[in-house]
Amino acid sequence: MSIIKGKHSSKYGTTILFNDEEITIARGQTWGYRGSGPRELAHTILLAATNDINIAQKLHYKYFEKVTSHFPKDKEWSLSIEEVLEWIKINKDQKIFKGRRHLLNNGTTITIDGVDLQIPSDYPGVGTMHTNDLNYGYNGQGPRELAIAILSHVLDDYDRVEALYKDFGREITQTLPDKWELSEDEVLDWVNDREGVIQLFSAEDNIVKTTCKELGITQKELAEQIGAAEQTVRGWSSGKDLPQWAVKSFEMLIKIHEQNELVETVTKLHKILSKRNK
Repeated sequence: MSIIKGKHSSKYGTTILFNDEEITIARGQTWGYRGSGPRELAHTILLAATNDINIAQKLHYKYFEKVTSHFPKDKEWSLSIEEVLEWIKINKDQKIFKGRRHLLNNGTTITIDGVDLQIPSDYPGVGTMHTNDLNYGYNGQGPRELAIAILSHVLDDYDRVEALYKDFGREITQTLPDKWELSEDEVLDWVNDREGVIQLFSAEDNIVKTTCKELGITQKELAEQIGAAEQTVRGWSSGKDLPQWAVKSFEMLIKIHEQNELVETVTKLHKILSKRNK
């Protein structure tokens, strides 16, 4: 039975192993929180289980949402490839949301996988909502409650739904045309983009420190990479406001770092899988 596991390393932070062969090293935590580390880990696990980069790319954000972000942060873990494949079998078909406006009476039909979409009955405050009046395409209560309904069926955390639904309504449900379709992946992509900065750059670990941690570099090296003075970066780290260009630069550096680590992981996995298949 093939096993993929994560363990703590005093030198690097954490190490991911496939059948006891190292496939990736991370300087910081790579599980048990919402950030780029667990997203990379989700991709690695799915790739190890399937040897199919398309499946890994398609399902990694959902696997991050449901699995790797929930691993105990301070504990080691292991999964059999059979467990991962069973998860893929259950979750490969994504939810589909559809809406259609009736031209005669201006009413709407909104569904999830062919069934009328509703806000979950255990959602906080649902009793005060007009849950039968979900709507879209304008600025009002109907599109806002549609945003709640869609996000509630995609995310497991109602606190996150509360934090996101106003923006989702303004950017998505208020702008939908008379006939539309949204996949679960499209909703998760929006959530990922929206939460990327929120989760990586929280008040708990400021932007400069978080970026240095993710990249495994010093503040001096970070300053060199973005073409800023070291004193300026240290000032940001101490609490001074960052310009938007600096935030965008940090985001881009992290994305490039993630892609480079992914290439390295794919190469290592390919070698391991090739040996296993001989």
